[in-house]
Amino acid sequence: MPTVRTLHNSRQENLNPTEENQTTATHIGIGSDGTAKSVTDDGLDSETLISPIAQSSRNGNSLTLRAFIDSTQGNGTDIREVSLEGDGTGSTTLAVEALPSGEQIGKDSSTTVTVDITITTEDESEI
Repeated sequence: MPTVRTLHNSRQENLNPTEENQTTATHIGIGSDGTAKSVTDDGLDSETLISPIAQSSRNGNSLTLRAFIDSTQGNGTDIREVSLEGDGTGSTTLAVEALPSGEQIGKDSSTTVTVDITITTEDESEI
């Protein structure tokens, strides 16, 4: 998942010993707009729900974060985008991605959704 400028700025601040700002990924958001995302995005285009991260795991240079959307949440929404959030309000978006063009998840009371976000850190030489 592509990260956005907010995450990069936060990590830079965290490296500065004079800064007290600590941003931590705490939530995953879903939205209904499927517009392609970029590093300059600052949030979901059409946010419908933000859910706390339920699980996390790290494997080498990859961090995977998981949220569960149960049968009572986000009903009546076509999920077309997801985000990684630094708070429960959606005001600190760290990464955002749209589903591939034409794809969506129709959310209703008979559907539960598991959202996994994996962020991989790579050196420029590895790309």
